[in-house]
Amino acid sequence: MKKSSLILTVFAALAIVLLLVVSLAFGKDKAEPASGDELTSEDIQHQSESPSGSEEGPSSPDIASSGEPESSDETLPPESSAFIPEESSSAPVEEESSEPAEESSAPVEESSEETSVPALTEDRVVHFLACPDNIIHPSVYYDALELAAKKAGKSPDYSSLGTAKYDFSAIYENVAAHIAAADLAYINVETLIGGNQNKISGYPTFNTPEAAGEYLVKLGFDIMNVAHNHMLDSKDDRYLINCYNFFTQRGKTVIGYYKDDADLDNIVVIERNGIKIALLAYTEYTNGIKLSSSSKTAIPYFSEKILKRQIPKAKQMADIVIVSAHWGSEDSYSTTSSQRNYAQQMIDLGVDVIVGMHPHCLQEMGWRTGKDGHKTLLVYSLGNFISGMLNADNMLGGMLDFDIVKSASTGKTYVTGVEFTPVVTHYTKPSSGLNSSDTGHRNYKLYVLNDYTEELAKKHQVVNREKNHSTTLVGGKFSKANLLKTVLKYIPEEFLDPCYTGKEKPHADDPPVQPSDLSDYEKRAGKQYAVDISGYLKYIEPGDGYLTLVNLTHPLAMDYVPSDLVVSAYTRKDGRDGQKLVKTAAMALEALMKEAAANGITDVTITSAYRSASYQKSLFNSYVEKEMSKNSKLTREQAEQVVLTYSMKPGCSEHQSGLCCDMHNLSSAQQKFGSTKAGQWLAENCWRFGFILRYPADKEEITGVKWEPWHFRFVGREAATQMHEKNMCLEEYTEYLNGQ
Repeated sequence: MKKSSLILTVFAALAIVLLLVVSLAFGKDKAEPASGDELTSEDIQHQSESPSGSEEGPSSPDIASSGEPESSDETLPPESSAFIPEESSSAPVEEESSEPAEESSAPVEESSEETSVPALTEDRVVHFLACPDNIIHPSVYYDALELAAKKAGKSPDYSSLGTAKYDFSAIYENVAAHIAAADLAYINVETLIGGNQNKISGYPTFNTPEAAGEYLVKLGFDIMNVAHNHMLDSKDDRYLINCYNFFTQRGKTVIGYYKDDADLDNIVVIERNGIKIALLAYTEYTNGIKLSSSSKTAIPYFSEKILKRQIPKAKQMADIVIVSAHWGSEDSYSTTSSQRNYAQQMIDLGVDVIVGMHPHCLQEMGWRTGKDGHKTLLVYSLGNFISGMLNADNMLGGMLDFDIVKSASTGKTYVTGVEFTPVVTHYTKPSSGLNSSDTGHRNYKLYVLNDYTEELAKKHQVVNREKNHSTTLVGGKFSKANLLKTVLKYIPEEFLDPCYTGKEKPHADDPPVQPSDLSDYEKRAGKQYAVDISGYLKYIEPGDGYLTLVNLTHPLAMDYVPSDLVVSAYTRKDGRDGQKLVKTAAMALEALMKEAAANGITDVTITSAYRSASYQKSLFNSYVEKEMSKNSKLTREQAEQVVLTYSMKPGCSEHQSGLCCDMHNLSSAQQKFGSTKAGQWLAENCWRFGFILRYPADKEEITGVKWEPWHFRFVGREAATQMHEKNMCLEEYTEYLNGQ
């Protein structure tokens, strides 16, 4: 037995050794690349940059990604980045590698492994918009119901609010372009979308029609906050969960909902334009309603414990941390000790922006400094967006814009370009109301304060209410003047447009520019370039060879085709052909677009540039046919005259010159682009790069063309600057030159 056991033991040992040899050989074959398949430096780089932790991996449901390619924002050499040569435009473009890890103010564990990461070549910018309490009282949704019925030519049917048709468009039409212009837009969904299958209701326990939520999606809001005092209005978490599902199923990010306590560690992070933004939300209370012990949902009530649990984690995961804070006392301009205490805790923990909600009126804002010197933008209350509330102070709120910038030179991320835009909720009272919950207020509409008038203010129902109630605005009775006084008391001038202050807006965050630092041209223009344009000067300032006047009386030859057309990389990426410009104009446009990006304008793209005479002919004829179909009484000649106010005959279109382009950030060319941040910035700065707004609003009688805030024409910097200084359109400037 001993001998046989020894033989078996030896045999088993030999078998194990043999298996190990085979296993090592097989593993080596799998681990080592065969000849000719060695790992490249690019492979190694991609491996070193892959996410290392489940919190940032694709499996996490709480991290939203923009899904947008980052390569479109990279800086390429001046000779190649503005255009794609026509003969190579169909070649595949190599994708950029993922973003390098940037320096963070939070402690990061050091690694002994060296990784090769590309440096940022230009600042990254994300334009963020925060809008306050959106409260859909019964009078608001009855107003939307009645508008929908009126448009359909029917009588309103109030019998089933869950299946009724609603139209909320009129309420937001004056602020829609402002919302659409943001890279990321936040709103406080104060009244939950609890589901049309449940009873639609108003104060004190709200369930808002789904149509109201659909319209917030349509407006372009990206981030929906549900952490507020009405988040448990269903007396449990049914409405809350339904609201979360409603928006996430539509591709939106919801903050403030956590399915259980463990979910509190799943910090919501959005990555946009290479910048990671962490979003947190807290509420002081839920109107005395508590969840049952059987519910797993975690409510993010303010506490020192939750702040210390979430904020440091958020800072490690992201470049910037923004907090939505639902706190304070309703209808009070004054902050509470609780607000101030929690604000200081968040500031000391390194939060970058605190956006306050709930008081339903404005409260103070400003920069605050933490114990480590970190600066925080703090707004205690933005007031209301839309609501059916009753007092004058409830009618005033604000949209908060700011830019999140990741510096190419330092890798630091910071907040700048802060602007507070006051808004007013307007309504009248045509009826006494349908029931006890309906005030009878109708004709709801949001106005930017600068566009609001004393005439409108006199028609506001609040004026009648104040006859029997005390006034609540700074200065007394409801009026535009007292709305402005209230804004000026609680919002520092540095955050307001000069139209409200009568003063030039200071730029406290920007380093002062000394006159000696400016070039001769910058001294003349009164502005300094934010980007280095030295490589573009020969294109921006090419001489006088780009002043050809093209209009009805100065046509181009039908067979004219510019000789040096190139495809612009700024063509809208929606399947259309690459839009072509003369190379000089394309290069000057690249410099303009880089300057725009440095100022937070990153979403403008070219929708149309060079057009041949034959293409213009077919386009013009299609417009004529369309006008005749709209109005059968028009003759063809009359229809052509109508079309000539917005489109030119073949040979008479500037597009044939290759020196102009239509560019904007809307779904189609519309005059409202002129009131967006992007449209206004381009109109105010394009001349510094040799472009003019070809068809200004105040020159329609001279150009014969209606205002086109999207149509930009290259003429060269000197000519564009003179036209800017003299307030001339191209027709006037051509006549001016001929008279010299």
